Amino acid sequence: MNRELTEDLHVYLEKKQRTNEEELFYMRLKNSLPYFEITTLHRDDLLSKGFDTSQVDDCMMKEIAHKMSNAYQENNYWIDMEIIAEDRVPKYKCPKCWGDASSYNEDKCNCGKCNHNWEVTKPTGQYVLVESPEDSGFFDNNKIGFECYHSKDINAKYIPEHISTAHFDRQPKAKQIFIPVGLPESLHYIEWERTAPSKFAKCTYINPADTVLNLGDNALLVPKSLIKK
Repeated sequence: MNRELTEDLHVYLEKKQRTNEEELFYMRLKNSLPYFEITTLHRDDLLSKGFDTSQVDDCMMKEIAHKMSNAYQENNYWIDMEIIAEDRVPKYKCPKCWGDASSYNEDKCNCGKCNHNWEVTKPTGQYVLVESPEDSGFFDNNKIGFECYHSKDINAKYIPEHISTAHFDRQPKAKQIFIPVGLPESLHYIEWERTAPSKFAKCTYINPADTVLNLGDNALLVPKSLIKK
């Protein structure tokens, strides 16, 4: 199966609701796509440098290509890859100093700036209320999270849960976790301003201009413990 067809099938299955059999096929396709071809070696490449290729068979071509690949990886491969990718692909950010990750191995990153190691986890869609001025200052300086308007701490912020966990090296307390809620579900909690003001005081409106959540008007961050089941 050629690579283009494999990639098309992978994209098709990724977007649909898969059966158990399709899920197994999808995983096989996914595992077959970790590498992307950089270049190829053709007999004409040798010919262009004056080599007589009339007696060169496929076995010899494969041997030369293999040795070229090894030589490239031992010399300039990693340097060239990083230089070319740095303007196109973002790096993981260190949750301690917000510097760029320098390496990744077995789901863990290392920071090239402060040498911190942390586990890379996917965003949960939940946010953690950080109220210590020292801690919230780091997030504020790096434009991470949202302002909190009901805390006594004027620097309090809501931080993505996965970043908070990596920064503090611990899971947040249950009372610190908030969930973003948009219309029409948020109307239930907005009604609390009239019927249950003490509960509503624990919620925070999300700026409708926010481009991270993009929930529009009347969206709230609501304590997870108060979310309507």
